[in-house]
Amino acid sequence: LCVPTGANVNAKDTVWLTPLHRAAASRHEKALHLLLKHSADVNARDKHWQTPLHVAAANRATKCVEALVPLLSTVNVADRTGRTALHHAVHSGHLEVGTDGGARGCASPSTCDKKDRQPLHWAAFLG
Repeated sequence: LCVPTGANVNAKDTVWLTPLHRAAASRHEKALHLLLKHSADVNARDKHWQTPLHVAAANRATKCVEALVPLLSTVNVADRTGRTALHHAVHSGHLEVGTDGGARGCASPSTCDKKDRQPLHWAAFLG
């Protein structure tokens, strides 16, 4: 893997996904680390206001979550629906993100989305 000289590591596609979003979605840890090494924006938002952390959590990309979290000032950033990465992790059955400190020990389980649902609501609803 290499990043060509002059390549924009923060370029967005038609749905505003950056290469970092794509690496997180595909659980491609090596690509994610390479992009981070080249100053990829960990706070970039797609058209749904999701960051690479939202995408990694939703796609059960534990190693990507672990790489992103230390670089963030907060993990409680909400997307367009009011959901945090913890909401997405629980919704996808990726419970270890919320229980092993993968969410930096400060992901708020009491944050409500725009439908007033906390991550616990999603966990109970989805079984």
